[in-house]
Amino acid sequence: MTFYFIRFFISYIFKAKTRQRLFLMAMVGLFLSSVSLVVVQATLRGLQDNRIDRAKSIMGDYTLSKFESIKPVINYLDKLSQVKYNKEFELEGLVRFDGRLAPVIIHGISSRDYLPDFLGGRIYRDEIYASDYISLKLRSTIMDDLTILSPIYTDPFFGDIPRQKTLVHNKNIETLEPDIDEYHVWTDVRNVHYLTTQRIFNTVRIYGPLSNTDIDNLKSFGSLISWEEENANLLYALSLENSIMIFLFMATVFLVVISIAGGLAIFYNRLKTDFASFWILGLSVNEIKKMGNKAIGSLSVLTLLLGNAFGLLLVKLLKVYSPNIMPQMFVDRSLPVKLSPSVFLYSFLIPAAITFVVSYISSQNYFSKKKEFVNLIRAASR
Repeated sequence: MTFYFIRFFISYIFKAKTRQRLFLMAMVGLFLSSVSLVVVQATLRGLQDNRIDRAKSIMGDYTLSKFESIKPVINYLDKLSQVKYNKEFELEGLVRFDGRLAPVIIHGISSRDYLPDFLGGRIYRDEIYASDYISLKLRSTIMDDLTILSPIYTDPFFGDIPRQKTLVHNKNIETLEPDIDEYHVWTDVRNVHYLTTQRIFNTVRIYGPLSNTDIDNLKSFGSLISWEEENANLLYALSLENSIMIFLFMATVFLVVISIAGGLAIFYNRLKTDFASFWILGLSVNEIKKMGNKAIGSLSVLTLLLGNAFGLLLVKLLKVYSPNIMPQMFVDRSLPVKLSPSVFLYSFLIPAAITFVVSYISSQNYFSKKKEFVNLIRAASR
């Protein structure tokens, strides 16, 4: 009986002359909402993960500082497989050109260590590597001589004048991270040693994941900070962005489900004679209500499954064939995607739960007023 009732219920929705168009439109809206949720979450997570991966490839997954001696640190890191690192002398200073100054963070590194891709395979001693942002501030061009200096380190022989070093800006670099390009420059570590008169390294950047044991061991050498800890505000902003986007689309889903509830109220009213027929055949009101909920639930689940499947197919196509739809000034010109199980939590499970609850409340409200079909049968027999 349950099978025949559900088949009758669903076939009436799609085939009857008096089929409820509002209910069908709501189901289409539920389908489109689930597709949108899959696509938006996948592309948003892809953009955010690209942003994080790009920053880590520049500044490292972990930064170790405040260590007493760098030798035991290097000896330990050399024993780790698949972990790249570089040691540097990081210094806050200034870059000067033709009387104009720009505040920068100077990274003194060596070609003997691992170099991020944006720097190329080698750093030359008489050169400085800066971005277009720095050039715009200084109004300099390629092959101009830039002077690095730090007010902290002075030369007492010349009356406490800050020590300085003139280098050639031979190549513009582009990390694709504006906040890094605007304030960071790179040069050979020997140039920074010349400024400070200290032949030391004060920072070690580690590129790649570390186990909990390695993290604990490295913390014994000095202060180890992960990229996530150093950029907690950025991660919070990205998480907030994701939450707001999901909230807006879930609000859309809720509005669609309200439309489903309205469609059900009208649809149930048109089926009251058929419900009375099932009641005459021996079904109780509660059984009719339960089977009606099963039919609506099955239809909702099928709609959401189709929506998620279509959204997944669309995301796969975007991942393979996504065109460059953004202007060239944007870092990600195509739409990167990343799928995770949580995507389907918001695009399937939560919409399904909301649909079940609202549908149950709607049917409960209708059948509570139709506990008996006697009056309907008497009216039909007259």
